[in-house]
Amino acid sequence: MHRLQARGVPAAALHHPAHELADPHLRARGYLQSFEQPPLGKLVAEGPAFRANDLPAPIQRVAPLLGEHSREVCRDWLGLSEAELDALFADGVLEEPVRRAS
Repeated sequence: MHRLQARGVPAAALHHPAHELADPHLRARGYLQSFEQPPLGKLVAEGPAFRANDLPAPIQRVAPLLGEHSREVCRDWLGLSEAELDALFADGVLEEPVRRAS
């Protein structure tokens, strides 16, 4: 990178995402965000790319589980009845998350 730049060629180091975990600058800036993602456990992800005084905080939340909102979306947005939904789930057309016993 430095040799290319010295000869007038725009160049920068290419980092693998795994390198971010050990980058002291990214850690100091709070760029790396850790959170619990059921059922995977603790994950680390990239945070906001930049900050500004007049911007609202970014929306950060875990990803939904497969089918987590199927019933809500089909009922509230599509107007399906609970009986229609039950039939679609029973036929395997729709899925809901598997709930594990505690």
